[in-house]
Amino acid sequence: MCREQWPTVGCGHWDWHIVVPLSVQEQYREWDSNPHGLFAQRILSPSRLPFRHPGIGPMIRALGPTIAPLMGRLEKRIFGLNDEISRFEAELDQARAELDVHRHLSDDAIRDAAVSDSPFDREDARETTADVARFERLVDHLLDKIGDVTAKRDRLLDKLR
Repeated sequence: MCREQWPTVGCGHWDWHIVVPLSVQEQYREWDSNPHGLFAQRILSPSRLPFRHPGIGPMIRALGPTIAPLMGRLEKRIFGLNDEISRFEAELDQARAELDVHRHLSDDAIRDAAVSDSPFDREDARETTADVARFERLVDHLLDKIGDVTAKRDRLLDKLR
């Protein structure tokens, strides 16, 4: 928004076109307040958002005894132990696969060391044999952990019954 002075003809020549910017007060003279105040919006907290889901609580209260009671602490612990067992089993599967690879590498390295009689091949055979032993210990450790957690879960299941 600008106040403009248009060229006029006077004495045979054109005056310059002058554009003068208006101040904020002049631009919003018809408004008696801050122009930004007209469009100010209330900041909504997450609990006041219009699209917030009310959750399952009202539904459970409405249905009453038709829905099974919520899980207790014991059930939550059992589910946590089941998750832990599944994580250990996934890690055990991976460790067994790596153990198979290291066993094949170790067999090849031992065979190379026997055939070539090179100190480098003997060192490689020692390293790969140590890797196999390390992964065997890891598999044994994971089996022990799975056994411990399974026994703990079974004790909790006995308490639940």
